[in-house]
Amino acid sequence: MAVIDASVWVSYYRKENKFHEYAKNIFLSLDSNQEKIFIPAIAFTEAAGVIKRSTQDSADAGKVVRNMKSMRPEVLIEFGELEFCSYLLPEFVFTGHEICRGGQVELPVKHRDYFDLILNNADLFPGFYHIDLANNVLPKLSMLRQFGFYPEAVEPESCGAHSPGKDFAATGKTA
Repeated sequence: MAVIDASVWVSYYRKENKFHEYAKNIFLSLDSNQEKIFIPAIAFTEAAGVIKRSTQDSADAGKVVRNMKSMRPEVLIEFGELEFCSYLLPEFVFTGHEICRGGQVELPVKHRDYFDLILNNADLFPGFYHIDLANNVLPKLSMLRQFGFYPEAVEPESCGAHSPGKDFAATGKTA
């Protein structure tokens, strides 16, 4: 049995990494001894993030995650029914590609590939998911909002130039 950390996986997939040969030898040894590979669930996220940042290509990150999964490692995590909620991401998993509006989150179209990777690999990215959204998370969110936490998202006011349907004459304001 061997627990393989994200840094070893990254070194294995990045030939220019100074530890590439060492990581490659680890995997060759594990394969020749037919040892079971264990991996912390967070390692998929960590490896994908490093690969994406270094290559600037989310397809490379997806390829690495698929290759990691193809080795059939035993993932070190237990979780139940998980639900993704695109407007309500836990703060500890923000990637820096979200737009926060009050207590809600928007996922911009230009960064959709990051979130497609997450949606297609729920077992690898459990931190982005909620357990029992309707009966657990949303009722707690509602109660927290009653006390001023996580305010509802509000639309910014417009000067009227981009809101032709608004009647500013009735309020005495001009656009």
